[in-house]
Amino acid sequence: MDDSQSSDLLSNSMDSCNSLQNMESVPYDTLLKKTKDSLDEYLRNGIPKTSLSAHFSSLLEDCNTCISQSMDIIIGLLVDTEVQYRTLIDYMEHAVCMLQMLSNFIKTIMESVSLSCHTMSTFPVMTGNIVMVVFNHCKDSETLYGKHLKHVEKQLKDLFRTCHELQLTYLMVMEKHFIFDLTEKEEQDILMKALDINLAIGEIVQTLDVKTMAEQWKAYTAICEKYSNFLSDKIIFQDCTKILCAMTMNNITTALQPNIEDKIVLRSLKIASFTIKIILKLCGIFKSASGRNYTSIMELFVFIYKHNGPYLELVNRKSPQFINQITILIQNPCDLLLAQLICDDVFSEYCLHLNTETLRKKDGMIGYIILLTSAMARALDKNNAANDFKRDVIRCLCNVLPKCHIWFNKGLKFTNTKHASRSYGLYEHILIHTIALASTLSCEQYTALERLMYEALLGTACWSALFASDLWVALARNNRELLLTQMIFLCKTYKTLENNRLFYDSPQKVHLTYTIARLFELMETRDKIKLYDNYNLALWTPLQIKNMPSEVQEKAVEDIINELLTKFEDFLSSNIQSENEIRQMSKLMQAASTCRFVDGDETFEDYVIKVWLKSCPKNRIVLNRNYLDTSHMWYLEHLEALVALTKAMTRLKKDDGALAKILHVIANIAQLGNTELNLVILDLLCQLALQTCNEDKHALESLTTDAFKSIIQQSDNVIHNCLLTYIRKYTDHKNYEYVVAQVFSLDDSLQEIYSSFLQGTSHDNEQWNHLTSVYSSYAHKCIESPVVELLSSGSSREKNSSNFEFADIDSLFGGDDSEPASKKAKYTNEGRLGEIIARLEADSLLLSSEKENVFSTEEISLIRIVSDRLRNIID
Repeated sequence: MDDSQSSDLLSNSMDSCNSLQNMESVPYDTLLKKTKDSLDEYLRNGIPKTSLSAHFSSLLEDCNTCISQSMDIIIGLLVDTEVQYRTLIDYMEHAVCMLQMLSNFIKTIMESVSLSCHTMSTFPVMTGNIVMVVFNHCKDSETLYGKHLKHVEKQLKDLFRTCHELQLTYLMVMEKHFIFDLTEKEEQDILMKALDINLAIGEIVQTLDVKTMAEQWKAYTAICEKYSNFLSDKIIFQDCTKILCAMTMNNITTALQPNIEDKIVLRSLKIASFTIKIILKLCGIFKSASGRNYTSIMELFVFIYKHNGPYLELVNRKSPQFINQITILIQNPCDLLLAQLICDDVFSEYCLHLNTETLRKKDGMIGYIILLTSAMARALDKNNAANDFKRDVIRCLCNVLPKCHIWFNKGLKFTNTKHASRSYGLYEHILIHTIALASTLSCEQYTALERLMYEALLGTACWSALFASDLWVALARNNRELLLTQMIFLCKTYKTLENNRLFYDSPQKVHLTYTIARLFELMETRDKIKLYDNYNLALWTPLQIKNMPSEVQEKAVEDIINELLTKFEDFLSSNIQSENEIRQMSKLMQAASTCRFVDGDETFEDYVIKVWLKSCPKNRIVLNRNYLDTSHMWYLEHLEALVALTKAMTRLKKDDGALAKILHVIANIAQLGNTELNLVILDLLCQLALQTCNEDKHALESLTTDAFKSIIQQSDNVIHNCLLTYIRKYTDHKNYEYVVAQVFSLDDSLQEIYSSFLQGTSHDNEQWNHLTSVYSSYAHKCIESPVVELLSSGSSREKNSSNFEFADIDSLFGGDDSEPASKKAKYTNEGRLGEIIARLEADSLLLSSEKENVFSTEEISLIRIVSDRLRNIID
């Protein structure tokens, strides 16, 4: 019920009273005296039980009419040009007296007879209406009385006090003494009308007195609980939560206002805290109600979680004391409410299918993403009660991540609960919570999570893919079997997709390459060697040669350099002219860029410089200044590979002569004004600029300046943002400030942009190190099976070296590429028998892989004996 609805309800009640007055046509003074005399008589002598119903209803209607008329007359007196204060006070005192006598009368009746809707049908609605009319008058008193308020201050306090006393009496009767026969339709309707009036009272009293408001809502909640079975199919839950949520948000908004008194802040936060607890109670009462509507509660959640501590500190500039009050009074009760609701399927539907388009307008996305993160934290304590929610919330999170990129770069800092001196950003905050939740998933849910991460890597949303990659690494790093299985599957995927021409320019290639490289770093040496042996040069780029074991790395570098030299010779002699041939050379350069070049080879370096000169756009290469058409995409791929290779060759960048030639080509590329090409050369240009700003290198510095000038003059926001990002990477370099000054002297407007850029992205430098250390704290519960413990035990591997080794790898390599390899690794505790069968299968596959060898007679005999024993078991 909103303000307009409560106003309508009040107007209708007033209209009914006025019509009653007109119908009776009894003057106010006469009716007042008659009602007072009747109340006084009944208070002294009581009402005869035989006529209780008729007398009580008549008297209550007279009280309602008198009090309503008093309020109307008072309002009429206040609009006169000359207010008669004595007359005004008289009418106010009449209302006070009537309220006091009515309250005493109800107490007397309550003590003498049983109260039921059958005998006192007017009591729930009529008494509630009296309370509502008087409280509404008190609420509007400042507006109504204005400058006259000081003349009637005492009477107004008495009016509120006596109405509050009547309210308490009324609520006590309704909660504990009044009986409804809900098999009767008429009494059902009376109960619903009474609840509507009390809902309106609850909305009115929030601005009057905290205690009055608290008593109203406590009693209202108790009445709802008393008749919860009847109310379960009504919309009462939706109506009351709508009002309570609006009250909560209004009070928090008041507390957030700048330059507001501390006592008002605290009062507003306490009211909001109380209303959240009432919502919590109502959610428990109506947890099984049909047609539960959580729209208002979802709006409240997004609003509260938006105003989290880091947001208040960064955006609202609030003090630590204020943030602490928000945490205790608002966030903690909100977390309790969320914990109660995440097991509710209806709420889950609302929470996980929220229309996020409406949230993006008022910073709502930050509230929603923190809501999902908090929901994951609450789900950790629910064990199997929130299994479906655990599975679906991660999928929902991945879907909304692309819409939250602006907040990942705002500089929000979340405090580590165990180490208060440490902090981390929003992205890390989400990732840590997801890792923790993923570690509690069942085997079936974990399989679904793997599929979700796989879908994200093969999608086009970079934030979802990055998140899936980081999550994948964190979950796989602590278990060799899991890591190995998933690496093989991802390598197979990469190998399959590489045959598609579109894959090279796709975001999927970037995502897969990044993930495979990170997982490969974590693998054991023997596993790395096996991958090296089973995959050719095509997979060396994502695996990265520098991460290969020393046993094979030297040979890999030698092979790729020799093959690349041959390609260079053909390219320089124009024997390589077709696009496909140049693309093959580009792939080799990309693979070579993952080598660890220390001293380098002079011959190879000379060839790289010559390739740069051959690749100059002025060297008969006709390119479009604004964009690259499909016929020249090979040049973009070629330039990307050449830049990657040059960045990897440390010694090459120390040769001034070589640098001059490379910078000359880069400057010519920059002059084209092509965005795609400039994005490729920017990082290398920044590196070279830092390296060449020296008194003895004016020629080189001039070349870098020319290149930067050509790029900056594009006025392309993408280029400018990329430039700022790359420059920021080198803040620790000794020449950083000099280069920044040189670059921004070319365009003064960039200086202000860069200052804002640095301020908006200033994260704690330790956050990634901290995040990495957190990874090791989580392990998936399914990995604790005996099979995995056996595999992860060093002594067990030594004793049973033939049991696993690379038998499982061989079986996976020989499997069907279309089936995710991860499905073959089940991490459930299937008992001793399953463990033995798994080892037998692994051993038999290992023997099969050795079939080209000649077994001795003794070995063949042993194999037959084992085979016979297995056959006997089956028989």
